[in-house]
Amino acid sequence: LVALASEEALGALIEALGDSSPLRRAAAAEALGWSQWNEALPALANALSDEDAGVRVAAALAIGRLGTAEGVPLLAARLEQEPLPGVRWAVVRALGMIGTLAAAEPLASCLAREEEPALVRRNAAWALGRLAWDQGVVEGLLAALDDADPLVRWHACSGLEAVVQTLEHVEETDQALLDAIQEALARLEADEARAEAESVGEAATRALEQVRAAARARRGRRLKPA
Repeated sequence: LVALASEEALGALIEALGDSSPLRRAAAAEALGWSQWNEALPALANALSDEDAGVRVAAALAIGRLGTAEGVPLLAARLEQEPLPGVRWAVVRALGMIGTLAAAEPLASCLAREEEPALVRRNAAWALGRLAWDQGVVEGLLAALDDADPLVRWHACSGLEAVVQTLEHVEETDQALLDAIQEALARLEADEARAEAESVGEAATRALEQVRAAARARRGRRLKPA
């Protein structure tokens, strides 16, 4: 049906979201995500409230694959209501797949909740790292460097490494954030070395090298004569 790329195919898949079988509803949601038909968004939004958790997962990831900014408030609203960790991870993953800064606040809030299961926090850290340079993004990832879960810390390091590369112009606030990132990563690098946690320590080292290189490059551009 997706390959047909016709209005009739779209209608058939949307109709299948109301099928009595959860497996068929989930399959329809997944197919709509691969279709790249933005017209499917309202139907997928309704599927986020499906009684079956598997359908809700499929709908969330489908909205993420559509990649339209209109999906962010729908996913953020679902995140506030969804009780199951097995669905929450998919919602935060989808927010990262869309990758707009509008997702920063719900992702950072999710990442900061201590009662949030590790699987959800890991995906929230991954998703934040998919966004661009922003104070809320950076502060959320910096806080995650102290998370009890090593995979959350690893994703936070990788995320900081990625978002720094999107910084184009360094203002005073940005420089303060760059300094805070360098200090936090250096501390984490030392702490992980003492704990013999190689993977997180290596991620911190890579991120620290990227931050320092970015800072040097931007200083050089500022000092270069016009």
